[in-house]
Amino acid sequence: MDLFKNISLRKTLERLSALLKRFPFTLLFVLVQTIFIITLIQNGWDTFSDRMTVFIFLALPTSALLTLSFHLFNEERTRNAFYYIGEAVILLAWIGACFYFTRNNGELELDEVCILLTGFICIFLSVFTLSFIRRKNDLPFWHFTTRTISAAIIAGFIGLILCASVSMLILSLEQLFGLKMTDKVYTTEITICMSLITPVLFLMLIPEGDQKQDYNVPTFSKFYRGVIQYLFIPLLICYFVTLYLYALNIIIHWELPKGWVSGLVTTLMVGMLTIIFLLYPQQYQSQLKRIERFALHVAPLLTLPVLVLMSVGIFRRISDYGITVPRLYLLLFNLWCYLACIILLVKRTRNIWWLPVSFGVLAFLASIGPWSFSNLTKSQMRKEVRQALIAYNPQLPLSQEQYREWFLEQGENAKDIASKLVYLKDNYPKTGLKDILADSVFTYSGQYQAKSDEPEVDNTLVREDLIPNGIGLPLGYNYVKIVERGDVSGVTFQNDSVFFTIGKTKFGVRCQELLDELKKEKEQYTLETGDAMLVFDFVRFNPDTEALSLSGLLFTKEPIKK
Repeated sequence: MDLFKNISLRKTLERLSALLKRFPFTLLFVLVQTIFIITLIQNGWDTFSDRMTVFIFLALPTSALLTLSFHLFNEERTRNAFYYIGEAVILLAWIGACFYFTRNNGELELDEVCILLTGFICIFLSVFTLSFIRRKNDLPFWHFTTRTISAAIIAGFIGLILCASVSMLILSLEQLFGLKMTDKVYTTEITICMSLITPVLFLMLIPEGDQKQDYNVPTFSKFYRGVIQYLFIPLLICYFVTLYLYALNIIIHWELPKGWVSGLVTTLMVGMLTIIFLLYPQQYQSQLKRIERFALHVAPLLTLPVLVLMSVGIFRRISDYGITVPRLYLLLFNLWCYLACIILLVKRTRNIWWLPVSFGVLAFLASIGPWSFSNLTKSQMRKEVRQALIAYNPQLPLSQEQYREWFLEQGENAKDIASKLVYLKDNYPKTGLKDILADSVFTYSGQYQAKSDEPEVDNTLVREDLIPNGIGLPLGYNYVKIVERGDVSGVTFQNDSVFFTIGKTKFGVRCQELLDELKKEKEQYTLETGDAMLVFDFVRFNPDTEALSLSGLLFTKEPIKK
C-alpha cells in the first residue's frame, strides 16, 4: 500500500491511469452512480420515475462490485473470449434482474428482496474468493482478505475526514463571508467525497501482484496473539460453558430449549469461525499453543452438540408458530453449521476459502425458483388463510365489510389467521392476498381502544403497529391509508395557513392552531374535512422553506385511489 509514496502530479496521474486500466468498468459504474445521485440532489427526487430511481440504486453499486470481482479474477490469467462473454452475460443478467424486480414502481415483494439480497451477498463474497480458486493453500486468500478489509477501513476513514473537513470549510464561508449555502451544497459535497473519492481510494489500495498472491506465513505480534488467546478464545469458552450448562438444565427438567438459544449458538458459531480465520496462518508454523489448538481443532467438535439445541429450538418455533422466511433461513444456517464443523474437523481447518462461498451459494439457491423459502412461506400461508376464510364464506375475495364481520364473529380465534393476512399483505403486496381479499381491504390483527372518549368514535378494529396505543375506526369512514412522510405533496403557505395534499385529498390549517395543538404534547392530532379525517403522530413544518412532513392515518369514506 504505497499510495502516498513519491507523491507528485505525474505520479498521481500514472496511478490513476493504472487504476483505469485495472478496473475500467468498476470506475465507470462508480462515476455514473455519483453523477446520478448529484442529479437527484440538484433536481429533486422526482427527476426520474420511482422505478428508475430504485433500479439505479440497486444496479449501479452491485454492478460495480461484480465487475470488480471479474477484474480481480482475470488478473494473472490468460483468458479467451469465452470467459469474457460469460462474464458479460452474468453482468447483463444481474442488471436485467434488478430492472425486472422493480417493475411495480420500485416496490419489491419479499421473494424479490431475498433474491437480490442473497445475490448481493454472493457478489460481495466473490470479490474476496473468486481469484483464489484451486490454490495449494488459503494463505493468498487470507492475505488478500485482511489487506482488502484494511484498505476499505482506511479509505472510509480518509473519506469521512475529507467530508467533515470540506463541510467545515463550506460552513466557514457562510459564517465569515455571509455566503448563502443551501443543503444541496452540503449533500453534493458529501456525495463526491463518499461516492466517488472514497471508492477510488479503496480501489487504489486493493493488493495486486505479489501482495495479492502471497504465500508467505506472516509473523504475528505478541499483542495480536495475546488479544486472541486472552480475550477472544476465553470468551468463546464462556459461550461453550453456558450452552452446555443450559443443555444439562434441559435434560434435568426434561423440557424443550427456548428460541433464544438460536441466537446464542449463532453468535458462538460466528465467533468460532472468526477466531479460526484470525489464527489460520499459525497452522503453518511449528509452534501452536495449546489454547490455539483448542480453537482450531477442538472447538468445531464441541460445537456439534450445541447445534442440536439450535435445531430443536428452530423446530419448536416452527411447530408453535408456523414457517416464516427468517425461520427457514435460520434452519438453513443451522444445517450449514453442521456441514462446516464436520469438514473443518476432517480437513483440520487447512481450508477455509470454501466457508463463505458455500453459505452464499446455498442461501442464493434457497431464494430462487418455486422451491424458494419465500414462495414456500407464501404458499403455505395462503393455503391456511384460504381454508379458514372459505369455511366462513365460500365466495372469495372478501370485501371490507365481509372481512370485518368475519373478524368480529371469530373473536380470539381470528388473531392467528388475521396475523397471517397482515404478513402476506406487508411482504407480498401484489400477490399475497390475490383472490383472497379485495384490493381495498384494510387488514388488522387485533382489537384496540381509541384514546378518544367521544361517542361518535367506534372503538373496534384497529391495526396495532400504526400509531401508539391505537386509534379507533371513526363512524362513517370505511377506508384507511397509512400516510408516510413522503406522501405529502402540494405544500403551500398563505396568510399564516398551510395547505397540502395527500393522494387526492386537500387539507388546510392555520399554522398558529397547529402550533397550539403541538404545544399540548398529545400523542395524536386530528384534521378533518367533509370527506376525510387525518390522524397523525408526527409533524414538522417550516414556512420559510415551504416544507411539511407528517405521518399517520388517512380515513376516507370512498376508496382511496393511488
